[in-house]
Amino acid sequence: MGTQSSLVEHLRSQGIRITTQRVAIAQAIDTLQGHFTAEEVYTAVQHVNPQVNPATVYRTLELLVGMGLATESHLGSGSILFALRDHADHHHAVCRGCGQSVEFDPNLLDAFVQEMRAHYGFAPEARHMVVFGWCAHCRTGRVRPRCSPALHAAD
Repeated sequence: MGTQSSLVEHLRSQGIRITTQRVAIAQAIDTLQGHFTAEEVYTAVQHVNPQVNPATVYRTLELLVGMGLATESHLGSGSILFALRDHADHHHAVCRGCGQSVEFDPNLLDAFVQEMRAHYGFAPEARHMVVFGWCAHCRTGRVRPRCSPALHAAD
């Protein structure tokens, strides 16, 4: 589903009306690939169709998430990152101190998923998760250049 035409075709097959704005948004998403923000989609779509407004981009992204065609992640930076569902399973570890984000192997959460099913009867969708914590530098008080010393005053 990674291409604009297959995204449009999937929407069409689900009975979603295909507008010129949605086609332009799908084209923009295709050029961005991987993770993208609504703002990045809006900027990219302006090259294709300058008549598309930010609200249309947000509504279309919400539609894609609601249909399970995209995921959204809050990495603590204020912007929401989106990715199409066919973007490989992966997870992010985000430092609350300096904001550093690293992707980690999805297999690390296999035991967690199994335990949630076994003990709680809950089946997590662990395709794209964000885990917050503290990187080694921030945990030991060695402030990274992007860190604010104020973040470490309480340590």
